[in-house]
Formats: sequence, structure tokens, C-alpha cells
Amino acid sequence: MATPSTMILSSLQMIGDKQIGDTLTAAEQTEYLSRLNMMMDMWANDGLMVFTTDTVTQALTAGVQGYTIGSGGVINVAWPVKISSAYTIDASNVTRWIDVVDNNEWNQIVLKSLGNIFPEKLWFDNAYPIGEINLWPIPIAGLTLYMTVYARLQSFAAIG
Repeated sequence: MATPSTMILSSLQMIGDKQIGDTLTAAEQTEYLSRLNMMMDMWANDGLMVFTTDTVTQALTAGVQGYTIGSGGVINVAWPVKISSAYTIDASNVTRWIDVVDNNEWNQIVLKSLGNIFPEKLWFDNAYPIGEINLWPIPIAGLTLYMTVYARLQSFAAIG
């Protein structure tokens, strides 16, 4: 993955401000990192759909239906914008896909307290900054949940 430093140098080379082999001074590193982070924030504020996809895993506890997700949640990751797919794997390495459903489909489930071995549906309440995922049926055996999530690109903490 490219570092902010290489992205900045490549951009400056493209517009002719730097040559191949040039480096950034300490002052340039500070200034251009600040500008790069401002650009990332502007893209997010303008509602531009700039995402990264990540695989998030969580060991499920038998009998637990809901898990908070986001920075500081039970699933402690950057707040996801969307969950695009999910599946579980059990101790015997059996994989079962889970349908990621919207609010309407989740609300049509009448008996949400139904327990089973493998969840069939996952609903993501994407409240910010801590969302919640809910599984149905509620798992009664320990499983590992795998989810493909869309997360906003974050600002860069350091030039390297």
C-alpha cells in the first residue's frame, strides 16, 4: 500500500514540482500531509463515496443476538458505512453464508428470539459512531463471524 509520502511525491512529480529521486523536506512533509488530510475530509464532507473494503471477524457468543460495531464497540473497528456480505465458520470449518438484510426485511421477522446453530440473516443498524449488528436466528453454538465492510477512508496520522 502506498504511503502518504509516496502519494504526495508522485502527485508533485506529475505536476512537475518534483523530479524522480527528489525527497520532501520536513516542512514540505508537514504541509503536504495537512493538505492531503484536508482533501480526505473534504471528500467525506461532500458525500463522495470513497471507501475501502475490509474483512472484519468476531467470535460469536452462544445466545447473543446483537453486537455493537465501531470504535469502542464490542467489534472495535472503524465505523463501517455498510456491510456487504457475511458468513460464519464453525469449529469443524463449515462455512455458512448469511443474508445481509435491510430494515424492512428485519422488521418482518416475527420471532426474533428464535435460536438455532447458524444465523441466516444479519441486519446492520448503522447508527454513527457506534452501530449494531443483529443476527437471526440467535446462534446457540460458538461461531466466528466474517463480514465484508465498507469503511470510509481515514485521515493519515503520519507521512510514512
